[in-house]
Order: sequence, then structure tokens, then C-alpha cells
Amino acid sequence: MTDETMADRRYRMLEPDRSVELEQTRAKLVELGDTASLKTLGKMERGFNRFDKGKHGDPMKGLLMTISEEVRSAMRDLGADADKLESARVGSTLREEVSAQLTPFSDGSGLAMISDAVLSLAFLYCQYAGVVTRSKAAWFRRDTTARDESLLIGLLRYYNVNQRVFGLAGKLGWRTSRRAMLTSYLVGMNAARFIVAHELSHHVLGHSSAPSGFSPGEHLPVCSDSQRLEMEADEFAFRVVRRAAGPFERSALTGALMAMLAIHSTEQALFVRRGVTHPAAATRASYLLQQVDPELQSYADNFIGTFLKATELSSDFSESAQPFEWEQYAAARDVTSSHPVDYLRTISLLDQLQCSSDQRLVDAVAKSALPLAGAGASYAGDVRRALATWGLDAEQIDSMLDPNRALTFHTLYEAIQASLMAQGMPAAERIGIPLAAARLVSDRVCTGR
Repeated sequence: MTDETMADRRYRMLEPDRSVELEQTRAKLVELGDTASLKTLGKMERGFNRFDKGKHGDPMKGLLMTISEEVRSAMRDLGADADKLESARVGSTLREEVSAQLTPFSDGSGLAMISDAVLSLAFLYCQYAGVVTRSKAAWFRRDTTARDESLLIGLLRYYNVNQRVFGLAGKLGWRTSRRAMLTSYLVGMNAARFIVAHELSHHVLGHSSAPSGFSPGEHLPVCSDSQRLEMEADEFAFRVVRRAAGPFERSALTGALMAMLAIHSTEQALFVRRGVTHPAAATRASYLLQQVDPELQSYADNFIGTFLKATELSSDFSESAQPFEWEQYAAARDVTSSHPVDYLRTISLLDQLQCSSDQRLVDAVAKSALPLAGAGASYAGDVRRALATWGLDAEQIDSMLDPNRALTFHTLYEAIQASLMAQGMPAAERIGIPLAAARLVSDRVCTGR
């Protein structure tokens, strides 16, 4: 006999192997020649091991377990059903393209999966929010707002390009004071609490028919998304975060808003076909702000517009978008990066390529040493023929074009890249040509043709 639930069994199958991830991260840093980050990684690992003493095994698991218990405690205080809370499991995933999702099971249990990537992005937002909320007067001077908004857009675009192309949560740092760092930490913890609380709220409120997010390749349910259920989950999740945050009401609200932005950015910038998702961040933020007192509304109104605008602009990869400008960040005193300047330049070039016109993308693919006639077919709207020409098999193509499956840009790019490399594509072309091909079909793949 066992008390193990279906959610427990499912997570046991999905639980990530952090030791493999750590070795892959080290290998990538060695490849980049990033000795500074290697030293930092080693120092963080030793520090965590001294603190953890084998209790959790890895920092992300420890963070999620701690936050989950805080969230459960606050939910119990607010009257949530104890059996429902007991039947919910929270876990993390290394699948960077996943944002956050709740999967209900027939035995009444539920599994909330939170990606490392969305938590990482939430903390990036919160790092910047710590500067904003600490130095509100300086932030909103007319002569600095445009500059700071531009810097935030660039920080987010850098992250998004790394995710879309390499599937990595690559980030630029932001040099701040100790006081701002403390603010960022408090806001970041509340953002993480809100993400977890939102998913658990779906479970304890009985929203079993509406999972709130989907991973690539996962079939979407027949029923449509219910915005009302999402708002209910947001409202209860914020009550939970306020309870857990104690007297730090502003930090609780800022964290909730940053969490909404991180989810929205992930779904807008990284997914080609999203299916059922969370509502737009602007809609969620507007609803949440209607539930708080005027003083908190006024506080949030000072910065939320800037963050919403930066999120939308950093998620745009159309021809009219403004790509990442590496020179601005290489020269910025407040921006930190362990990556060499050449890497910043590479990210800038990859961003520019993704924001190219269709004709330029066709021309880029045509320059390959391989005879890639599929670019013209894609330009004409025949995506199926283009993917077949590039060597994808029928099963892969059916999966890519299935309108009932979620699909990320990185998944599409990686499939095209692997196929072209198997055909002997030169090493010098292994990033740019597949990227141009993926970008060319990404806007058309949703039609399933």
C-alpha cells in the first residue's frame, strides 16, 4: 500500500537531474571561456552545500520547497481546504520553454510545475524593480525615463534571444547598491511566491478543468481558457502573498506584478503557438490593482506602465522591432556581464537577423552551401513543403503543424538545425541559416499548412 498520489508519481518521472544540468552549464561556460562565471558557480555551489547539508540537494529545489511551504501556510490561514492543499505537489522543470502549469489528476491531486527559466526571468525583473522602487524620484524624471526604459528593453531582449536560439537563461546583470539589492531580493521572493500561489490557487479553488499553461508537444484541452478563473486565481494568490510578506505590502504587490510580466514575456517572446495561456499582463495587472487600496494603486501606477511597455517591445521580433544594441550595454557602467564583448555582439547580430524582412530571410537561407530551396516555398506559404525540403520527416512536420500542440520558437529552430546538420551543413552556418529558416516559417506555422 502507498499514499503516493498520481501527482507524486508524475513528478517522480519528471524530476530533473540537476547534476547533469550543472555539468552542462560548466561545459558551456568553458566553451565560452567564461572563467569568472565558473568561479562564481563553484563558490555558489560550495556555499549552498554548507548551508543545505544535503537536505534538498540543489538550490532550486530548496527554494521551491521553502516557498511552497510558506504559500501553503498562508493558504491555510486564509481558510483553504486542507485536503486540497495536501494533495497538491509543486516541482521545478529544466524545460526552459515552459512557464508555469497546473496539471489536475483523476484522484484529485494536482501537480504545479514551475520552470527554472520563468523564475530566473522573474528575478531579473525584480532586480530592476528594486532600483525603480528604491529611487522612484530619480527614475521618473523626464530626462532619465527614456534611457532607463531603453536599458530595461535591452536586458529583456538579451534574455529572450538567448532563450529563443540557445535555450539558455542568459542574463546581463545590473549593478546596484546593497539597499536596492535587498529590495530586489524581497520583491523576487514575493514574485516566486505569487507564481507558486497562482498555480496552487487553481487547485484549491477547484479549477481542475483549466490548466493554466502548456509545454511544447503537450495536447491542449478542448475547452477554451477562462479569464474569470485566471483572475480568481490571481486575486487569491495575491492575498496569499500579502499574508506571507507580512508588513511589506509594496514588496508583495511589486512581486505579483513582476511575476505577471515574467509569465507574459515568456509566452509572448518564446512561443510560436501557445494555445491556452494566462491572460495578458496588462489585463491581469489592471484587475489586480482594482482590488487594492488607492495608496497601493498610486504606488504601482508610477512604474507599471514603463514595465508593460518594455515587456511588449522586448517580446517583438517583427521587422519593426528594435534589436538589442550590444554597444550600449558594453559601455554602460551599471550593466554587468561575465560574457565577452564578442558574445554580446553575437546576440545583437542574432536579434537583428530575427527582425529581418521575409525577403532578407529568404536571401540568408539561399546563401547556404546546402541547396535549401525550401525558403521559397515557405515565402509562398507552403510551410509543410519547406520543412520537408529541409529534411524534417513526416512525423516531425505533423507535430510542428498540429494546431492542438503548443510550440516554442526554440523547439522549431532546434529541429531545423538538427536536420540541416545531419545533411552536412558547414559548421560556420550552424546557427545563422537554421535561425533564418525558423524565423521564416514561425509566423506561418500556426496555420498548420
